[in-house]
Amino acid sequence: ELYIGGTGPEQEALIAQIETLDLTDKVKMVGWLDDVPGFLQEADLFVLPSLDEPFGIVVLEAMAYALPIVSSDSQGPVEILDEDCAWLSKTGDADSLATAMQHACDDYEERKRKSENVLSKFKQKYSKQVVIPEFLNLYASLLTTKNKPSQH
Repeated sequence: ELYIGGTGPEQEALIAQIETLDLTDKVKMVGWLDDVPGFLQEADLFVLPSLDEPFGIVVLEAMAYALPIVSSDSQGPVEILDEDCAWLSKTGDADSLATAMQHACDDYEERKRKSENVLSKFKQKYSKQVVIPEFLNLYASLLTTKNKPSQH
């Protein structure tokens, strides 16, 4: 089963295509998600086919749940992901995306390995245990700098 979260200008066309291909029992359009954690907890694979993704908070959310990830190689995801922890497809290339999704579905061991790698990377670089101390250090540094007499 494929659950598609979110909305956008292509939603009606996607619904029509799902119906035309007689896939309504396999593909579900769930619309806007208020409960992203609940949605991700139920997933086996996370796919982000964005044409333009400036950073990719949703990628970090998927990483926190140790989900194997298939993503387009748009700007944000490639700042976070690499081939060691995700399957990357060419942005805007449906065949490349389909191939990446097929590889992810076909190879349980690789899916498991990438899932472990993505969670490890999340914990090392993006978890609150790592990020909060960095912000606190930055704020402390700024306060120290602000309180120093000006050289001018």
